Amino acid sequence: RGAVRGALEAKVFGGGHVIQGMTSLHVGDRNASFAFDYLATERIPVVSKDVLDTCARKVCFLPLTGKAMIKRLVPTNPEALVASEQRAQRPATPHAGSVDLF
Repeated sequence: RGAVRGALEAKVFGGGHVIQGMTSLHVGDRNASFAFDYLATERIPVVSKDVLDTCARKVCFLPLTGKAMIKRLVPTNPEALVASEQRAQRPATPHAGSVDLF
C-alpha cells in the first residue's frame, strides 16, 4: 500500500517459553530464529526486540507512529495455564443424543 521497501523497519516480540514441560520442540526459539532469518534475508533492519525468556507478552502497536508498547505477563497460576493449554489441544468428544427432523 505504498510503503517504500528501503524505509521498512521491524520490531520483533514473543517466542517466550510460556508452557512448562514444552522443552523438546523449542517452538519459541524456532519462531524467533525464523523471524530474524527472514528479516535478514529481506534486508529489513530490526530496530527493537523483546524475545524468548519465560513470559508471555501483551503488545500494543500504534501503526500511525510506529510505537510499540509491551507488557510482560506473569501467570499467577502456571498450572492453570498448562491445564488450559492441554484442554485446548484435546479433540472434542461427541455427545450422544437424538435429532428431531421436521
